[in-house]
Amino acid sequence: MSERKPIQQNVSYAKRVEHSLRRGRHPIPTSDAELKQLILNQDPRLLAVGKEVTEIVRSIPPSKQSEGLRSDVKIVGGFVRDAMIGLQPKDIDLEVYGVEPADLEQALLDRYGDAVEKVGKSFEIIKLQLSEDLQIDITIARRGSHDERVDFANGDPTLSIAEAAELRDFSMNNLAADSITGEVIDSWDGLEDMRNRELRITNFEIFKNNPFQVYRGAQFCARLELIPQDETFAQMKDLVQTGQLEGYPAVRVTEEFLKLLLKAKRPSIGLEMMRKLGIFDRVFPEFSLGYGIHSSVDPEADSKWDNLLIRIDRMALALKKSDAKSISQRDKVALVFATLCYGLEQDHTERFLAQFAFQRSTLTAIAACKMLHAKHRDLYKKYQELERETKKAPPPAPVQRGIRTGLVRRT
Repeated sequence: MSERKPIQQNVSYAKRVEHSLRRGRHPIPTSDAELKQLILNQDPRLLAVGKEVTEIVRSIPPSKQSEGLRSDVKIVGGFVRDAMIGLQPKDIDLEVYGVEPADLEQALLDRYGDAVEKVGKSFEIIKLQLSEDLQIDITIARRGSHDERVDFANGDPTLSIAEAAELRDFSMNNLAADSITGEVIDSWDGLEDMRNRELRITNFEIFKNNPFQVYRGAQFCARLELIPQDETFAQMKDLVQTGQLEGYPAVRVTEEFLKLLLKAKRPSIGLEMMRKLGIFDRVFPEFSLGYGIHSSVDPEADSKWDNLLIRIDRMALALKKSDAKSISQRDKVALVFATLCYGLEQDHTERFLAQFAFQRSTLTAIAACKMLHAKHRDLYKKYQELERETKKAPPPAPVQRGIRTGLVRRT
């Protein structure tokens, strides 16, 4: 067998990160017993409430419309996904099947009283506020895309677990689990996609009704270190190129950017994905112009964009260090956005930041990180210290062995 050649040293930082993802899988167990244990090892307070709600729901007579489905409830969404890769979720979402919404609400009121709150524009969620730091979200399985606002009263008791899962955005978010037994239900092969570090849209016909989920896909790829499958990438790019991501409220866009920049170990993964999709070209043209980037041309090593990706990953690493925990949330936002804008001229910076929902104090703090400002000298000093501290951390080393086929989108 011939020896595989190492990747050349002069490739861009983005390519080196991509290759580092190609070489490994998420070590998610394959046996049912081990998967169950990953669920049962989570916060016992959350599991205890999930168990109690499960027992309440299963005691409710099934809806006459449910066509043989039994009354049931499962843990869904991020709790199960994060548990599978060894994280410790801090909250829990429960989805109810086979029960009339009014019957569910009354049963919860009978048990929890004032702790029950219907929230959201159309009361689409029931929250149980059991203590200051213990809150549970409960929904009836319902038709509609993942983020679509649907009346709680319009929950559909005829939906099975698999049918409800199909309505979620990505296969990894379709996982469900039983609060009592820990059994993991994987209706759409989300576990294998996660093992392969792949992002896959569950059902594009549903996904395309809520194009904003493209932003979610980018921040998921950054936080969970995934790469979209070819088909998923093409579908997302088509939504971007046809203008479907334009015109969303600044508050929602800001939330997704902050998740990407503050929760990911390597935000560069999400930023490079957004560049390739054309999000910066279409939605943030001043950002593309300032960094000289385009979705169809990969930047070279040592380019302005390449240096930005290195800087943003170093800043993310610094902010996750224990000695950075004293930095306030506002200052963290200022630090990451100042890093994001490091290579932009003042006019490009102002136009770019105007598309986000920032208070004046945050904008002032961002400016203080970019240039010395007497009023914010301490924040500027933090910025310089964090940059110096993490310059010792090298970018991911090039992969020295072959790349498995079928794991990532090839460019």
